[in-house]
Amino acid sequence: MSPPAVVRIDSLSIDNLTFDETVDRIATWAADGSGGYICTPNVDHIVRARRDVAFRSALEGARLRVPDGMGIVYGAALAGAGLRGTVTGRLLPEAVAGALDPSGPPIGLFGGRAGMASAAASRLSAAGRPALHAVEPPMGLEVGSDDDMAAVRQLAAKAPRVVFVGLGSPKQELWMARHTAHMPNAILVGVGQAIDVIGGAQAPAPAWMTRLGAEWAFRLAQEPRRLAARYLWDDPRFFWWMLRARLARRRPS
Repeated sequence: MSPPAVVRIDSLSIDNLTFDETVDRIATWAADGSGGYICTPNVDHIVRARRDVAFRSALEGARLRVPDGMGIVYGAALAGAGLRGTVTGRLLPEAVAGALDPSGPPIGLFGGRAGMASAAASRLSAAGRPALHAVEPPMGLEVGSDDDMAAVRQLAAKAPRVVFVGLGSPKQELWMARHTAHMPNAILVGVGQAIDVIGGAQAPAPAWMTRLGAEWAFRLAQEPRRLAARYLWDDPRFFWWMLRARLARRRPS
């Protein structure tokens, strides 16, 4: 499988894949056991990567970095660098589970609120999909702690070939970068709040909002205190950076 085309978005290289192409690659890597991890950067990731060296390093170590959310697609277009579409991380677990051989190696789910990984595994196990194993880390998990290592050993013992990691950013990216070597045959995929959504603890945004890139507004209405600074201060800076990049390209040398 040839490497995908890459688009430079600020300080990160983003793989220019569609959602379906990303699912196909995950299924292929699950079958061959070649391992690695996949990050799904959105606008917030780009902003954080400028100020957080460890986080940027974790993103750069990923086997794939695919654009999550229409915000990053619109920003890329503003900068004059086209992305072919969004790869919504929240939708990946169901799509990948449906694409894998039902008799193939199991899938792991790691993270989410209390009880949600098990609930999500039960839902995804329907229709003869591959076996799913849920591991729920303790609340407030610290990456690299004794509790973390115990949870990793529990997960690795199930020998999954795909692990969906729902710890939220930046913890899930740092977790995948640290633990990919402990599960060398598994492809780890950061999916944010997907486990909570599939498990039923959190309502998904309406499909039309996701298509238009307005899912951020739905989330802001649900969690205004936690997300207001991110969406109303950090994210507008991203679009200013993209506009400056466009202007810099037009400026005569």
